[in-house]
Amino acid sequence: MGTAATPLNSTTWTLSSVPADPNIEYHTYLYFAEIVSLLPNQTRKFDVIINGETASWEELEPEYLTSFVVNDKRMASNFNNTLLQTNNSRLPPLINALEVYAAKRLFKVHTDENDVDAIMDIKKTYDVKKNWQGDPCLPKDYTWEGLRCNYSSSSSTRIIGLDLSSSELSGDIPSSLSNLTALQYLDLSDNDLTGPIPSSLAGFAFLRFLNLTGNKFWGSIPLGLAEKANNETLLLRPWLPIHNHEDYNLCSLCALQGCI
Repeated sequence: MGTAATPLNSTTWTLSSVPADPNIEYHTYLYFAEIVSLLPNQTRKFDVIINGETASWEELEPEYLTSFVVNDKRMASNFNNTLLQTNNSRLPPLINALEVYAAKRLFKVHTDENDVDAIMDIKKTYDVKKNWQGDPCLPKDYTWEGLRCNYSSSSSTRIIGLDLSSSELSGDIPSSLSNLTALQYLDLSDNDLTGPIPSSLAGFAFLRFLNLTGNKFWGSIPLGLAEKANNETLLLRPWLPIHNHEDYNLCSLCALQGCI
């Protein structure tokens, strides 16, 4: 605030712009401070008009080396700021700084509500140590770590990939995982997951990749998963070729307890 600008040979100064994108709205902040020690017969008074409306209750008379800010509390698709010298002012208006913030509307809809509920339950169940805050998929540049999202739908954004490998997870696979119905990619490898592999994993209509290696699952591989792996509609890690219903036990397939 050590410098200021004033109009040349004018009592009125207009700072304006008409943006090319009408979908962007703007919020304006104007900063004022007198940087010259005025003589007794010198006065500097002016009105601040933002988008056609006076922004202050009374004429503005900046104090020496004391900053004052005027802002438009409304959002507007353009900004038109006028500094108008009053009749009782001997000096033209001045301005020290101008800030204009653009608030761009997001046209993508929010993440599917059921997907949000499911991923929030997973976050709570495993106490996920990732920076998972806000909408899981939006804004697109801030998608949660480990998630893949599909933005092509006009109704909602869907979670299609979940990578929680090497995330220090323990316990069973929660039932809420099955509510991520658009899931195509799931990687739970290299954790400390236990219990049986839930049959609900075979219910994902679009699942193409499933990695369960490096955990301590026990019991039998769900028939649906084995069939999808065998007919190559699902890439299952580890790949376990199954030839009859009696071979679904994990230990007999891998010859090692807790092989997955």
